[in-house]
Amino acid sequence: MAIRLRHKLFVVYLALLAIPWAGCQSISSLENFLRADRENSLLNAARTTAGALRNQAAVFAKIQGPADEKRDLYAHHLSEHIQLDGYAEDWQQYQERARVFNPNNALLDGNTQNSAKVLIGMRKQFFYMLLQIQDEKIVYRDLNHRDLTAADHIRIAVAGDDRPLREFVIVNEAPGWISVYEHFPADDNQPYHRSRQIRGEWKENNNGYTVELRLPLSILGDLFAVAIADVDDRQDRSITGLIGSARTDDAKQLGHLILPATTMEPHLQSVAGEQTRVWVIDTQRRVLALAGSLVPSNDKWQELEGASLLSMLVQIFYELFLHPTQQEFQDDLFGASRLQGDEVISALAGKPATRWRNAPNQDVAVLSAAYPVTVDGKVIGAVVAEQTNNEILSMQNKALEQFFNYGLVTMALAMMILVLFATRLSNRIRALQRQIDHAITHDGQVIGAITVNRIGDEVGDLRRSFADMLERLTQYTRYLETMAGKLSHELRTPLTVVKSSLENLEVTGNLDEGEKKYLERAKQGAQRLAHILTGLSEATRLEQSLQAAEKEDFPLTTVIESCVEGYRLAYPENQFQFNGQSNKRMHGVPELIAQLLDKLVANAVSFSDPDTPIIVTVCEQSSELCLKVSNSGALLPAEMQGGSLFDSMVSLRKNKSSTPHLGLGLYIVRLITLYHGGRVKAINRDDASGVEFSVTIPAIP
Repeated sequence: MAIRLRHKLFVVYLALLAIPWAGCQSISSLENFLRADRENSLLNAARTTAGALRNQAAVFAKIQGPADEKRDLYAHHLSEHIQLDGYAEDWQQYQERARVFNPNNALLDGNTQNSAKVLIGMRKQFFYMLLQIQDEKIVYRDLNHRDLTAADHIRIAVAGDDRPLREFVIVNEAPGWISVYEHFPADDNQPYHRSRQIRGEWKENNNGYTVELRLPLSILGDLFAVAIADVDDRQDRSITGLIGSARTDDAKQLGHLILPATTMEPHLQSVAGEQTRVWVIDTQRRVLALAGSLVPSNDKWQELEGASLLSMLVQIFYELFLHPTQQEFQDDLFGASRLQGDEVISALAGKPATRWRNAPNQDVAVLSAAYPVTVDGKVIGAVVAEQTNNEILSMQNKALEQFFNYGLVTMALAMMILVLFATRLSNRIRALQRQIDHAITHDGQVIGAITVNRIGDEVGDLRRSFADMLERLTQYTRYLETMAGKLSHELRTPLTVVKSSLENLEVTGNLDEGEKKYLERAKQGAQRLAHILTGLSEATRLEQSLQAAEKEDFPLTTVIESCVEGYRLAYPENQFQFNGQSNKRMHGVPELIAQLLDKLVANAVSFSDPDTPIIVTVCEQSSELCLKVSNSGALLPAEMQGGSLFDSMVSLRKNKSSTPHLGLGLYIVRLITLYHGGRVKAINRDDASGVEFSVTIPAIP
């Protein structure tokens, strides 16, 4: 299949796509540089914050003793008001920060399947707790039973360096406002008495019950514990299970209560913000303060709100190819009370460090930069700043979008220019091809010319070269066309002189037998020259007559049939058979068709075997008329079948005759056929007994 010039240029244009590919690779490689820059800036922010926290050494030293992940509890800062109604709607954004207690956290030997989810937080001057307890069988307090702990209840213990252990028991007779009792376990003789400092709501649900409570920060100390007691038998009312952070009857068993350091928050807010989170930890890696968030507040669809449909479609199209930023992802450190990681260990050892880690869903990478907080050369804690790679991806995507925008426009313009150039170039070449095709006929005659222009490119040079070549060919063809007439004109006079001289020589009669023999040969040669001149003149006259002939509509069968009747008289020694099977008419010159048939019949008479008929047939082939002349006799060589037999000066006669044959008869047949818009061919007959000539001419519909 031929490939057009326009398509070739389009393939060349596809090679230009390597340019935007290289650009995209270069922009993609910028991520490494952006990551390195982000590490330096985040580490500098952590260093600045660490320097500002040096004057708060007391806050770092407030919690003494080693950390215990099972016993220590971390209270998060609550950003919104909590309504004490026993529902968890106010705590939805903190659900991932919950501590879960199950039988693995049993504080008392027993067989219990209960579990509890505990959320604690701090807002202003109050401490809040939400306990979601799964209990298949809730046993409320019986007022007739003196023991407060002989029912499902919650124990809270607080203590401090200068405060004795203080235990609160929350036990209800029915759902509603909680009933709180307190006592000091160190004083065994002191009974439980009603406390009004803790308020809350006990609400029953399908899986158990929920308790939401609030107490003032003033009653808390550095040590804290919470435990949930389970009673299943309403008769026996013995405690079958106790789960929680620690036992509440022994101050040594309590864990640390870590409250957000409010004095540190102003220093953290200057660094923290949207998609940036800052932690402050002590030497035990406990979180003392936290500010900021890694999750952006706005949503990508909110950003597109109000944008045009085209902008939204373009944005969606880019997201198919670009790595989109993740607006929501799973934060593995959300609600953490202690931090882990190599960068944290390095910072607490006095050496700043950074680390990239993948979020659990593997879609977001988080950068952590840890810097030590030192006082007098001693490390008292560390500042850990975190950012996601969303901003880096956003910058990279914006760069790629701009590159795509400019690149696509540039590529579209380049493609348009190349298409226009290819179209213009191919149109010029096709125009040159049409002029060349129309300048020369199928038989080699020059009938037109090629126009030239002043365009100085290679196609213009080619057009001028073709025009010059066609001009020279026209002159040469005109010379060949007039050569026969010139020869006929120039040779007839000397030929006439020769013939008259030979006739005068014969009249004298004074010739012996040898001289008469030579005279006869000279007369035969002159006669042959006269026949040659007659044939050349006939071909020349035919070409001239074709230009002046007037066409008409006539029945081909009638013309051929009348010609065949004449051939029976002109060639009495030959047999002729006519088969006329068509009544259609054709548009042409009857005299030229008769001349065409004369040449074909003369050729058939010359080559036919004696006593075999020459068959002339007129038939229809679709919308065309077909004239066939066949004879028995010598076969055509394989290389002469088809159209080469109809070239000028081609003759296959092996036996000499008195009449010269120049090979112009079949050439005249082809000229007449082409003049009528037909085609001619010569093939051996199907029975391989002779030759068949076939002329196909368009018929009138």
